[in-house]
This record gives sequence, C-alpha cells and structure tokens, in this order.
Amino acid sequence: MQRGVEKKMLGLGLGMARAILGHNRSSAPAYASSLTRQFINAKYDGSGMRAYIQKMTAMAGRLNKYFNAPLPDEFIVQVIMESLPKEFEAFHIAYNNTVASNWTLDQLMAQCVQEEERQR
Repeated sequence: MQRGVEKKMLGLGLGMARAILGHNRSSAPAYASSLTRQFINAKYDGSGMRAYIQKMTAMAGRLNKYFNAPLPDEFIVQVIMESLPKEFEAFHIAYNNTVASNWTLDQLMAQCVQEEERQR
C-alpha cells in the first residue's frame, strides 16, 4: 500500500514539475518584455547612486541570461546616464562633451557617486 501511494505522489510531483516548466516557458517572453521595459524606462529614485547602478546592472544581468547574450557595457552605461534626474544634467553634458572613450560600469559608478557627493 505504501509503495502505491509513493508512486502516485511521485507521478503528481513529476506532473507538477512539468506544468511549472511549461508555464515558465510560456511566460518567459512576457517576463523578458517586462524586464526590458523596466530597464529602459527606469529612473533614478534618489535612494543612492551606488545602489541604483547595482540594481540596473543586476537587471542587465537578468536580461543577459534571458537573451543568452551580453548587453554591451556601453549600452548599459548609456541607459543609466539617460535615467539620471535633471540634477545630473551638467554631469551628463560634461560626459558627452569631454569623455574620449566610453566608461566601464565601474568608472560610471565612481563618477556618479562622486557627483552625488558633490551635489550634497
């Protein structure tokens, strides 16, 4: 009797696992679309520049994983720069006018944190 119950439970577990995997496959495009929209439309909320850039970098990492291809750092830097508030407008203009090469994410974080401190 115990063996029969175990087999039924195992069968139910496998069925549930298959249903979950199937659901995840069907909802993956919606997740990717939502995450992409979140990433592109994100705006800095004033909670701290370091935390914000880390959040954006993590979101880009999830997109990388979904698309199975890395987003270029230059693109991520540009999205972050575009998401900064008006208080960073002079910083953004200076970046566009004076930076000869593209920043890495680490350089962006260092410069943004420094600018945030300067504005306080």
